[in-house]
Amino acid sequence: MGASDKDDILDFSFAFFQSCAMLPDWLTHSKAVCQDDLASFLRAHPELGVCRDVSNVTKHYTLTSASQTHEVSILREYCPPNSPYFRGGYCDGNARFLIVADDKNYEVRELAHTCLELWRGYLKSVNTT
Repeated sequence: MGASDKDDILDFSFAFFQSCAMLPDWLTHSKAVCQDDLASFLRAHPELGVCRDVSNVTKHYTLTSASQTHEVSILREYCPPNSPYFRGGYCDGNARFLIVADDKNYEVRELAHTCLELWRGYLKSVNTT
């Protein structure tokens, strides 16, 4: 069963970003990967920095050490039926959630998918089990 209510969508998204952002800590403490390789991977993918910032701002209300120049913003954007972003049934059928980080907008579902795929690729490349 998927989330269709706007509050559930945000709650599930924030839970994903918080779990995703904790993965580097887990990998560090388990000594499953080389620290230098992990740090290089994280620096190479700004989406993971945005993920970390969303995680921190949804857990702590405000950031003390952001990956971005400005604190991330989370907003709901109206998408009328003739909009290229309209997805019937998503967030009451007429809206999408965006994360604004510095000068870029990330659609919440796309950012989550990107982060998931980045971690899948990284973990396969280092052969962790």
